[in-house]
Amino acid sequence: MQYVSSSNLVAVGYDSSLQTLRIQFRSGTYDYFNVPVRIYQGLMNASSKGG
Repeated sequence: MQYVSSSNLVAVGYDSSLQTLRIQFRSGTYDYFNVPVRIYQGLMNASSKGG
């Protein structure tokens, strides 16, 4: 998990072997399955993580 600067997100993690994206929101943590690495990379490179 990597902490991010966001008003809604706390941290983001990605397991490339399982293609699982984990996002820790201020309200809870959620796992998203079968997520291509490009989606994770796009999120991490976005200027606004919550957008």
